[in-house]
Amino acid sequence: MMGLKTKLAGMILGGALAAACQAQAPPAGKVGEPIPGPFHPLVLNGDLADRYHCPLSDFGARPIVLVMVRGTEVSDAWKANLAALNAFEGRLHDVGMRAMVVFVDDSFKEPLALAGIDKRRDLQDKMKALLGTAKEDPYPHIPVCLDSGDLLSRYPMPQGAEASILMVKGFRLADRADLNAGEATPEKFSAILKTAETKLIEGKLLPPPKPRLKPRIED
Repeated sequence: MMGLKTKLAGMILGGALAAACQAQAPPAGKVGEPIPGPFHPLVLNGDLADRYHCPLSDFGARPIVLVMVRGTEVSDAWKANLAALNAFEGRLHDVGMRAMVVFVDDSFKEPLALAGIDKRRDLQDKMKALLGTAKEDPYPHIPVCLDSGDLLSRYPMPQGAEASILMVKGFRLADRADLNAGEATPEKFSAILKTAETKLIEGKLLPPPKPRLKPRIED
């Protein structure tokens, strides 16, 4: 009997400690450390819409701005932020910059692909309607994605944060910005993008060289 009580007490204590550690989970890695690696969210726009895909794998070692947004509500402020990120990537695409956004529904913890198909489709349709990607793509330069709380086991966000912006270069975290509820204003987001450009882009690509003329052959 004492053995059973001891086991139960251990399980309760272990669960409490695990919950406490999860609540106090540090941000995903420290500056200078490698990022946790690839993940496969559901893409909501572009040629890969409605597929599970890893944009990070496509980006490789290029400079990356990874924006994670907690929740599935797309406010006017976030629409403006997505438009700013789309323009940012489009302007810097030729110097290697890449960017993506993931909306994280942490109301369920299992991988999104394992969620009930009806729930997943309802959420998918809702997000595409809110983003305006159902008929056209207002963000052609960036993948806009959806994932579940399972992502946070590898890319944790600080407790209470509405968004985390990770600045990545060479598969390592160069810097990050975490925004609490109400802080993700277009002005603040634009300032973060300026910081990302400064930290991730070392210079501009040179214009392509002019073709050399063939030497004249004397008779």
